[in-house]
Amino acid sequence: MDSLDYLLKLIVTFLLGEMGALIALKLRFPSAYLLGPILMVSTYQVFINDLVDKPGWLRLIIQIAAGVVIGTSFAKVSIETFKRLMRPALAVALIMVIGGLTVATILNKITGIEIITSILSTTPGGQGEMILLAEGAGAYTEKVLILQLLRNQMVLLIMLPLSKTILNLKRSKLVKEKNRYG
Repeated sequence: MDSLDYLLKLIVTFLLGEMGALIALKLRFPSAYLLGPILMVSTYQVFINDLVDKPGWLRLIIQIAAGVVIGTSFAKVSIETFKRLMRPALAVALIMVIGGLTVATILNKITGIEIITSILSTTPGGQGEMILLAEGAGAYTEKVLILQLLRNQMVLLIMLPLSKTILNLKRSKLVKEKNRYG
């Protein structure tokens, strides 16, 4: 592929990504800036034509940017809040790690998906972060992406209605108690 062809394909890739993000925003997708470009670029590649191969330089820039975004979010947490949440956060993290490893082992045994890919596919976390970790760890990024997207969408489909139901039940219970005791 000559330089001009590469540059044109790179521009088309970015334009498709931008279109995907805008469409996903309009449709109110969760993680629209990640999910929209993924769906648009992958759909184009599957049904129309190949674009650029994963550019190594771009992957590096994205990993640095993700590190900066994640790192700067810690500055917003006060020391007191951190101290207060340390034990519950460690307990939740431990439960999530054990659960993730258990599900990853089951996925590996049932499907034969490599263990590192299984672990990164079932680990709760941001889709973008897990995909970047998969790239760095040599896991099958596409498998991690698909399983993370499905996991995330299932959680959203289940947890949002469930949390609304729980909130409504608590509100109705509070109203009944208020009415009962005046």
